[in-house]
Amino acid sequence: MKLIRLSTEDNSGFFDNEFNANIEIKPNSKIALTNISLEARQNEIIIDSSNDIIYHQYKAIDGLKSFKINHGSYSSSNYDVLLNEIQTKANLSLSDVGVEMGMQWYVSVNSLSKKVNLHLDRASLEDPGDSWILNDISIINDGSVSNPKYIYSSFEENNNSSNDSQMYLDEQMCNGSGVFRARIETLEADGLDAEDGFYFGLTKIDPTDIEKVSVQNLEYGIRATAQGDRYNIVISGTEYNAIDNPNICNDVLLSKSLADNPNNDNDIVQISMNEGFIQIKVHQKIGTNPADKNVIVYSQRLPEELYNTVFYPVIIFRGGKDKCKLSSVRFTKNPFLTDSVYQEAVGGGLGFSPPPQNNVPTNMYLQFGSISLATFLGFDNQRSPLTGFVKSPTHNYSGNIQFVITDIADSFILELLNINLESYDSFSKQRRNILSVIPKTELLNGQIIYEASNLIFLNIDNANAFSLRNIKARLLKNDLSRLDINGLAIATILIKDSDE
Repeated sequence: MKLIRLSTEDNSGFFDNEFNANIEIKPNSKIALTNISLEARQNEIIIDSSNDIIYHQYKAIDGLKSFKINHGSYSSSNYDVLLNEIQTKANLSLSDVGVEMGMQWYVSVNSLSKKVNLHLDRASLEDPGDSWILNDISIINDGSVSNPKYIYSSFEENNNSSNDSQMYLDEQMCNGSGVFRARIETLEADGLDAEDGFYFGLTKIDPTDIEKVSVQNLEYGIRATAQGDRYNIVISGTEYNAIDNPNICNDVLLSKSLADNPNNDNDIVQISMNEGFIQIKVHQKIGTNPADKNVIVYSQRLPEELYNTVFYPVIIFRGGKDKCKLSSVRFTKNPFLTDSVYQEAVGGGLGFSPPPQNNVPTNMYLQFGSISLATFLGFDNQRSPLTGFVKSPTHNYSGNIQFVITDIADSFILELLNINLESYDSFSKQRRNILSVIPKTELLNGQIIYEASNLIFLNIDNANAFSLRNIKARLLKNDLSRLDINGLAIATILIKDSDE
C-alpha cells in the first residue's frame, strides 16, 4: 500500500504535485482518500463608488434605470444585509405607471440551488373582488363594462360619523410600485363636513387584527367630503388640510363628484409608491380632453423606517347611503404572496382614465455596474442575459454558480485529473474521476478537517501497470464549480494493489 500526501497553495483549489521518484501503479489497483484539510476562502466585497450601481431596463424606449446600494463591507457575517439592500433599493426605483406599475423585486438565495435570485414579479391592478372584508358595506353590479361596481355605506341615515361602515383587505400591498385607486361615483354634502364623504388609505396593521380601523390607524390616506371642498390628507393617523398646513397638503379641490357619475368623469383618488416617494394623487378630467390631469395632493420620500413596511388598503365611508359611492376600486397585491389576473385598469370605455398598467412583454435585462459585484453574487457576467433580452413582464435573474459566502457548500468534491477512476456523476451525466465526496465539516474561520471514518477504495481504471511522477487534482463545490481556498490545503490518499 502506498501513502501519498498532496498539497497546494493555489487559491482555486488546484493540485499539481511533482515527485522525484516514480510511483508504480500495478494493474487493477485501488485508491482512497484518507483525510483532507483546508481553509475555505472567506468571500468579502467592499461596496464603494466603483461598484455601487445596478441597472435594469424595463422598456427599451425608457432606457436603463439605476439604483445605488449603500457602501460598506459585506461578508459571511452580513451578506443578508447586502441582499436586503439590493431588494429595497430596487423596489424604491420603480415607478407607478406603465409596465412598472405593480412590479416588485425579491432578492434571496434559493434554498435548493444555493444561487442568488433577483426575482422581478408583477401584480395586476385589479378589483380584489370577494377578498374584500365588508362591514356595513353594500356592493351592487350595474352590468356596465366601464364601472361594474358601486360601493357605498349601507347606513340609511343621512349622516354617519361612527366609522363603522368600512371595507379592507387582509392581503398586503405590492412592496414595489404599489397602487390603490378608486373613482368617486357620488359624493354629495349631507351635513357637517366631519360627517360627510370617505377616507381612503393604507394601514400598517392587519385590519383583521383590530376588526374596525380608525383614522388614527391610517399611515397614509386621503379624505374627501363634497364637490367644491378641498381634499384633506392623513399622515401617521393625523388629518391635515391645505389651509392650515400648506407645507404638507397641497390645495386641491374636488373637481367633479356628480351623482352616479353620468359621464364617467368624476375624480379618481390614488395612493401609490413612485420611485421612492409615497404619493397621494387625484386624477381629474380637464375640459373635453379624455386625458386626465394628475394632481398631487401629497408627495414625500418614503421614510427609511418604512422601507419594506407591509401596507393594507382601507376605505371608511362617512356619508349616508345615497350620498357617498365609489366605483372601480383597484389594488395591486404583493405578487409573491398572491396570484393576480390582469384586468383592464380603472376607467375604460367612456370618460377619462388615468394611465393604465401596460401588460405587454417588453425587452428587459439586468446589468451590474461592476464585475466585482456580479461575481460576488455568483453571476458570470455583468449583463443578464449576456446577449438579447428577456421578453416578459416578469423574470427571475438567477446566478450562474452557488452563492456560498464561506465558499463551502453542503459537501464538496476531490476530483483527480490524471488518474482514471470508475466514478460516475448524475449532475454532469457522465463519468468523472471523483475520488471522494466530502461532507461539510466546518471549524472556526472556515477551517475544514475531514478524516474518513471508513476508507472507501475505488477501482483505478488500469488493466496495465503504469508509473506516475505527477498527480493533478482539484477541489469542486457540489455544483462542480471551483472551490476557492486560502493558504495550504493537504490531501492524503492511499493506493493499494488488487490483491491487498
